[in-house]
Amino acid sequence: WDINSVDPCTWSMVACSPDGFVVSL
Repeated sequence: WDINSVDPCTWSMVACSPDGFVVSL
């Protein structure tokens, strides 16, 4: 994904750690 275009943490079915890393898809 392009981290500059959209925050993957806002997508459905995506989980992020408190540090902002995507931990699951």
